[in-house]
Amino acid sequence: MRVCDGNRMLSLLYFCCCFAAVADLVACSGGQDSPDLCGNGQLDVGELCDGTHLNGEGCGSIGGAFYAGTLACDPGCDDWDLTQCIASECGNNLRETWELCDGSDLDGNDCTTLNWGFAGGTLACNANCGVWDTTGCTY
Repeated sequence: MRVCDGNRMLSLLYFCCCFAAVADLVACSGGQDSPDLCGNGQLDVGELCDGTHLNGEGCGSIGGAFYAGTLACDPGCDDWDLTQCIASECGNNLRETWELCDGSDLDGNDCTTLNWGFAGGTLACNANCGVWDTTGCTY
């Protein structure tokens, strides 16, 4: 595994790795291979994860539309294996973690609970599950 090569020249990882090379702590210059530590179960320089060591992350914490499931580490220790993560699905009438609302699932909200000055009416969810549709609300 290369932890410091030309493709990462602008990254903080590259800077840290090459700084360590200058300090003679690791061999790391212009594409030289560093010891391949992927698979040792510890987070080493250049690794996002290693085996079951996920650095405290889970499907719901890595961003994106995932809200549940089992996060795993890619065999190269530099990416997530998302195959067991469950993605939120906008449009299934079930509000999931990242969604404000989803179809008829308004999470208990109505026009008056938004505190936007509406006296009543019908609150709806926008098609992207992230915006309230207040066109049916009244003052």
